[in-house]
Amino acid sequence: MKIECCPYCNNTDPKVVLWVKDRQVMCLLCGALGSACSDKDDAITAWNRVSKAVKFYEYFKEHVDYDGEDSTISKFNSDEG
Repeated sequence: MKIECCPYCNNTDPKVVLWVKDRQVMCLLCGALGSACSDKDDAITAWNRVSKAVKFYEYFKEHVDYDGEDSTISKFNSDEG
């Protein structure tokens, strides 16, 4: 299973590490840690989920006009339209 790059520093080579009985993906460059899981594949899946969420957030910040209460997002969430 492929491990996505670090969502915080873009290191392309994070590793799965074993802590006592749990496995986590760890970026050896910035020290970011993924969720502790008993299974290696689950640890990678959790890391990749965060990586994709951070990438989406970065895309969102760059491409969506969000300035608080009067923003595009607020308009989608209101009854007014």
